[in-house]
Amino acid sequence: MLREAFRVGRQPMLNVVFRRRYASDDIYIDKEDACKAKLPPKKKIGNMIIEDKPYECNVDKREEKSKIANCWDGRKALTEKKHTSASHVIFNLDGVVLDSERLIHEAHTMYLAKFKKGFPNKLKIQTSGLSELDAAKLLIYELNLKEALPGITDAVYAQGVRQFLRGMFPRIKLVEGVNDLICHLYTNNVPIALASSNTEALFKQKTRCFTKLMDRFCHIVLRTDPEVKRGKPDPDMLHVTMNKFTKGPADRSKYLAIEDSIAGARAARAAGMQVVLLPSRPIPRDMAEKEADLVVDRLADIDLADFNLPPLPPDVHFT
Repeated sequence: MLREAFRVGRQPMLNVVFRRRYASDDIYIDKEDACKAKLPPKKKIGNMIIEDKPYECNVDKREEKSKIANCWDGRKALTEKKHTSASHVIFNLDGVVLDSERLIHEAHTMYLAKFKKGFPNKLKIQTSGLSELDAAKLLIYELNLKEALPGITDAVYAQGVRQFLRGMFPRIKLVEGVNDLICHLYTNNVPIALASSNTEALFKQKTRCFTKLMDRFCHIVLRTDPEVKRGKPDPDMLHVTMNKFTKGPADRSKYLAIEDSIAGARAARAAGMQVVLLPSRPIPRDMAEKEADLVVDRLADIDLADFNLPPLPPDVHFT
């Protein structure tokens, strides 16, 4: 515990100063207490901010710096956004339920190699979450593919990528932890749905080994659904998905979307939903944090209690 010694109005005797963030008085602590506390310079502690350098102890500075960094990395910022209660959860398919987004990128890379074109990370980020035709249109334009193949169309490009992708379907597996998460929500009567940019044919091919898991969803909305007029990042697909819930809440913030792409996150935000982003590999962390309410590296990092959803039992481990 830090020992309070003197307040403003008295002669300061020590060289470590803390200022209360919302109070006018200063607090001084002695060197020995500061040393024991191993306080890092210019860091927040509760509602206080260190202004001056702390007393330097006779210890290995590199070791102490490492310990301090680890300690502070584990603390939540005072300004961290609070989440609101959610009652319904909507999952994306590729990258959230199925570990297939990387295979889609691989198929694009192989097809573009025929035209001696690369598939840079910038375009991977822009095409993730889009339907195959929307992704084809974007890539044809950005890479100027009509010069290499004047007769190429969105449908021709999509068919070419699909031929490579079909050979990869046996390699598709579930995202780590998604089976436990879906089954937990289902068992606890939390309404869940799936909203995917896939066509019906692609969806069936990708999920043929996971039909039992797909049965857990209240409903599944695909890009080819007649009610869906526009794909992600437009919110239309998510509006359709929310409207299909029986007695779903009118407040869109009660719906939680779990997405893996910038397009998906933007669609969910535009729909008024809360968004958890499990970013695909090329997406920089800072970009992801601008698009979502919460960014996680693994599904296991989602604290369901933050959204007032039933927390996983302590003996359940994501697999």
